[in-house]
Parts: sequence; C-alpha cells; structure tokens
Amino acid sequence: MRSLTLVACFAAIFGISCSGQPSSSDGLPQKASAQEFKSLMDSLTDEVVLDVRTQGEVQGGMIAGALHIDFNSAEFQSKALTLDKTKPVLVYCLSGGRSASAATFLRENGYSRVVELAGGSLQWKNQGYALVQPGTTQTPASKGMNMDDFTNKIKDKKFLLVDFQAVWCKPCQMMKPEIQKLLQKYPDLELLDVDVDQNPDVANAHGIQAIPKLHFYKNGELKEESMGYQTVDQLEKSWLKVQ
Repeated sequence: MRSLTLVACFAAIFGISCSGQPSSSDGLPQKASAQEFKSLMDSLTDEVVLDVRTQGEVQGGMIAGALHIDFNSAEFQSKALTLDKTKPVLVYCLSGGRSASAATFLRENGYSRVVELAGGSLQWKNQGYALVQPGTTQTPASKGMNMDDFTNKIKDKKFLLVDFQAVWCKPCQMMKPEIQKLLQKYPDLELLDVDVDQNPDVANAHGIQAIPKLHFYKNGELKEESMGYQTVDQLEKSWLKVQ
C-alpha cells in the first residue's frame, strides 16, 4: 500500500457504507464492479491479479499482468497457497462463480485481502476494458461474428432460439440434448449457437454475464429469455410464450 491516505481513500470509496459489501481492515471490498476493480489495479502497487478460468478461456484474452491458475485443476489449491498472504489478491473468472469459490478458499486459508470481480471477464469487457494475449500486451485479434453478422443471421428467421454457451461450460453441454428435444417437437423453431469465447463481440453486445443463456426471437425481435440449465419442459414454457 502506498500510504494511510490511500487506505482511507479505499475505505471511503469501497467501504460498507457505500457498496454494502464487507471490506478488509484496510478498506478493500470483498467484491468490486469492473470499474472498481480497474481502479484498484491502477492504485495498488503490490496486488496479484488472479485469473482462475480454464486454459482455453485464457487463450481468448486475459487481464494484462494476471497470473493464471485454473480453479478446476487438481493443482489449484497447492498453487494458490503459494501466493503472498500480505498482498491483495484480485481474482476473476468468466462471470463470477469460480472466482467466488476461489476467493472463499483463499479467505479460509488466511488471505484477508481478496477482491472478486463481479460479473467476471464478461463484465470487464462489457465496460470496455481490454483483455490481452497471455504473456503480451496485445489485444486478441477480433474473431467470430460481429453484430452485423448476427443481425443478418436472425432477421429472416420466423422463430429462432439463440443459445449463448461455451464448450467448457458443463450445464451448457448438458442442456444441448434438451434443446434438441424441443427442436424436434417444434420444427418451425431454428437454433443459432453462439460460443461466447468465439463470438465475444456478440456476447458483449447482449450483455451476457453468465451462461447458459437462451434468447427466443420472433421475426428478428427478442421475445423471451432464460438463464441457466433448462429441461425440455422448461424450455417449452418459454417457447410457448413466443408463439
């Protein structure tokens, strides 16, 4: 930390009275918005930014200077416990679930200055902050669909289900057979898969902060949406609202 003045500033900005979040003894919040997270990175001098996503996710871009330890790997706990307990740890994942679990583990093991990025890297990108190629300062090359591509794909479809998902997302993969059951029952309904890693521009434009996320369109207009794993019966209830 730079000074007691800076500590007091953190307490004023991020303390319980302003954000409603518990804070550490030096005023660091347990959870921070993308803007607050970026401000902490800019202000602190000794922080560790910890990326707990998978290797595949990291290849699509990470916060500059972040240390990568996959939360789902067998080595996560042993590697995480090598971090300096005297330093703030700013931790993030894709949408906030894994980082919350990682933060809990660290706090239970004596790390008192752990801050989670609310909404994860999805929210970071939604706020216009950059992700870079691992080990560099270069922003990953744009890939996948842009919004013009997406608009062209949906505009001529009478009924369309857009599935925002990723290959590493277990609930997403578990739901695919349920989606296929729905499509078989209602042949007028078409499907567009949008991998959030391969199509970040589209995911960001739609404010996708967690997956799986489903959007139901009628004649190019969003009519219904659902979040999380859905059975075919649950999917059908959403679909019938669109017809």
